[in-house]
Amino acid sequence: MKSNFIDELIEYRNNDFDEVHEFVTLKNGKTAIMFYPRSVDYSINITIFIGKEYCRLLAGYNDRNKHVNLGDIQVLQNDLMGIGIGTILVEKLIEIAKKEKALKITGWMRYESEKQKQRQMAFYNKNGFTIDEKENLLYEISYE
Repeated sequence: MKSNFIDELIEYRNNDFDEVHEFVTLKNGKTAIMFYPRSVDYSINITIFIGKEYCRLLAGYNDRNKHVNLGDIQVLQNDLMGIGIGTILVEKLIEIAKKEKALKITGWMRYESEKQKQRQMAFYNKNGFTIDEKENLLYEISYE
């Protein structure tokens, strides 16, 4: 019996990346599958697949000072924006950070337009981050 793409993906990610998975429901009612690390060493990669398309969050973890550095949230396809993927990714990162007893999550906002900047500021504020302007065009985000 031939398995489908999702079954093959689950087997591959669980075996080769030592990840766990869970199904999540997006704001548009579609079901997606999220993979995240079973245990954390120095990096955290959380990926959501919607069919064969994917979005992901990349972060680093420093166990010595209990600090998570949010590197990037990649939701690149316009039709995948605004349906809750970024929020699901950040909520999972916060859950993992709390499990690891991290003291804070920090990162930097990068944007190419005023519209993108406003969208990011609203997103991070909605998800409990504070935003601190360090210098022109450079904003630090943090969650404690």
